Amino acid sequence: MLQDPLGDRKVKDLPPPPIKPLADDALFEKGDKNVPNWKVLQNFLRAEGDLSKAQTAKICRTTIDILKKEPNLMQIEEPVVIVGDVHGQYYDVCHMLEKAGKPGDINYLFLGDFVDRGIYGTEVMLLLMSLKINYPQNVILLRGNHESRSMTENFTFR
Repeated sequence: MLQDPLGDRKVKDLPPPPIKPLADDALFEKGDKNVPNWKVLQNFLRAEGDLSKAQTAKICRTTIDILKKEPNLMQIEEPVVIVGDVHGQYYDVCHMLEKAGKPGDINYLFLGDFVDRGIYGTEVMLLLMSLKINYPQNVILLRGNHESRSMTENFTFR
């Protein structure tokens, strides 16, 4: 944890953010080193921790491999939670997951626009990709217009 050498934190009972990236053995499941523990990741990002570039790239590559194998037309069984336009609101995504249910118990359809406007676009994408890796049949990620070069150049995810 980040030290407070001056003792001047305004909210003393709020823990400071972690100063080091999450350890690989804490982030990735023991059986499969490509499957991130999404709950550990969610809590680490909620505490404003950062992943290493290698960890981020590994999550991206694994997600890309899964998405490349999916067909263009998907059929989703009920019950399904349809989520639209997250726009970088990480804490809203965490709250929604707590209220709607675990992806293994319910299906999720994310309609895109995961980034821009809110300041936590990277955190949103890392959590959603981790969910996709863990529950490839239960989590569907569609690309919105904010997941394009022209939109991210105009907003904050570039």
